[in-house]
Amino acid sequence: MSNSTVKNLEALRSAMRKQSVDAVIIPGTDPHHSEYVNEHWKFRDWVSGFTGSNGTAVVTLNQAGLWTDSRYFLQAEMQLADSGFDLHKENIPGEATIQEWLAQNLGDDSLVAIDGRLFSIMEANRLEYFCGENGFMLATNFYPIDNIWTDRPACPNDHAYVHDVAYAGEDVDSKITRGLEAVHSAGRDFLCLCVRRRTCAFHRRQQGHPRSQGAPQDSRHQGQRLRQRGAIP
Repeated sequence: MSNSTVKNLEALRSAMRKQSVDAVIIPGTDPHHSEYVNEHWKFRDWVSGFTGSNGTAVVTLNQAGLWTDSRYFLQAEMQLADSGFDLHKENIPGEATIQEWLAQNLGDDSLVAIDGRLFSIMEANRLEYFCGENGFMLATNFYPIDNIWTDRPACPNDHAYVHDVAYAGEDVDSKITRGLEAVHSAGRDFLCLCVRRRTCAFHRRQQGHPRSQGAPQDSRHQGQRLRQRGAIP
């Protein structure tokens, strides 16, 4: 694993140099922040060798780190051995956070890049503020995965289906009625549902991942909104 991981890391750095990127942040998620990520979106796993469900990789032109919590310290130590990545332990006194580490290791006018499809608007806002405070630039349209992961698994395209009410316990109309009543009683005009809550409310299921509840949705609008923040020319 380590030999292929080192090659993958160097392929990423080559793509960074071509676009003058100084640091890239790679979360272990997909455009819907799914609990279980399909193989197609496991770019963090591909570049670092770490396969835990929680973890974020950060790569600069001469350093690389993986941040994860205490559930995965032992696993990360084994999987990151000879990979070119250092383990950074989250929520441990004295351990630098990702932002603290970037502030310590990047110079003025450094370009921090992300794949905007993998970040929520709130996360992008925080990162944008951090970059502004530290004299960095932020680009949200860095998609090296599309070119350097040559054997990337295909994106699942399974059909969604309706989960039988016998297993759901309540029909969709009843759930919607209760939800609207709660919205009105709270003095609000509408309710936003995340993917997991939406699939539960409408009994939608999809087999793209053996443990997935989510039905495929188009996330391009979020990526487009983030790309307007800062773009690599």
